[in-house]
Amino acid sequence: MSTPGSSFTVTKEQLAELAESRGRDFRERDRILSSHGEIEGLLRKLRVSNVSQGLNESDKTDLAERRSTFGENRYSRTDLNRQATVLRNGKVQHIPIVELVVGDICPLRIGDRIPGDGLAIESDSLKIDESPLTGETDLVNKPIGDILLADTDVKIGSGKMVVIGVGINSAVGSIDRLFS
Repeated sequence: MSTPGSSFTVTKEQLAELAESRGRDFRERDRILSSHGEIEGLLRKLRVSNVSQGLNESDKTDLAERRSTFGENRYSRTDLNRQATVLRNGKVQHIPIVELVVGDICPLRIGDRIPGDGLAIESDSLKIDESPLTGETDLVNKPIGDILLADTDVKIGSGKMVVIGVGINSAVGSIDRLFS
């Protein structure tokens, strides 16, 4: 299944379902991931061929199609001065948060704020403070395959994630829509 006019074989609704599985039994998340061919299959559906390279910064058509298919990283409270750290063309780059797209690979380290909803694809003792969204004060362990929520903070460890939701199609965007 794909979005009409898109060459992606996964929809923003399917990615939202995966992100929403975060609050449920891990078996639900595993079932959804399995339906996409696990992490590797989801990366293929998102046309991410090499997590060490990230997306191709110079392929403006691809970046535009990602924005058109999965949405832009904007909602009413978007901090337009904020930067996101991504891998593009094999290099760590700092880009305006509004340029983040689904499929971007984000390296994560202590002190980082998660720039969009994501799926952990590497984890070295990664622990996240989700209290800005959940109110829960305990740090949450995030092994490979776990869901990471936008606007939460890396407190321990490091890792990488693939972005699966941005803007109004992220958990923060959904909350923002409720109060707008």
